[in-house]
Amino acid sequence: MYKKPDWQLRACAGASAALGLFLTALGLLGRPLGLYFSDAELSALLCFGGAAFALCALSLLFILLRRRMRARLMERGVAAEAKLVSIVSDRRVHRGSGTGHFMVTCRYEFRGKQYRSYISGLKLGPSPDCSPRVYLDPKRPRRAVIDPYSLYR
Repeated sequence: MYKKPDWQLRACAGASAALGLFLTALGLLGRPLGLYFSDAELSALLCFGGAAFALCALSLLFILLRRRMRARLMERGVAAEAKLVSIVSDRRVHRGSGTGHFMVTCRYEFRGKQYRSYISGLKLGPSPDCSPRVYLDPKRPRRAVIDPYSLYR
């Protein structure tokens, strides 16, 4: 029902880990395989391999921090009722069956001010008569997360 929005970061982490592994292996195993590199080329290969591994680690750390923030808001955040503002469909047709993803924007009010939040990656469109629930940080009300399961009740 709900596709987690971290797929871009996971793809970046996977690609940079593969690149880092390739460059590091090429640098370390180049001489035994008969590939001769100068010292500058070898150090550049190892340096770029290390940088790719660092990018992978940063992507994974960012994924972890975003998931922890969402979980903390769902657990400890202040619940607020919201209204649907828009539903955007990214409809693609594959072999005669319509599949796609939806992005839903909701408007909520907290302490007299109105804010907006969105959720993307929904595989099903929300119910027309749903009442979405938003969990927000009372110190920073713009930081909010929409409960994806409240869109289908």
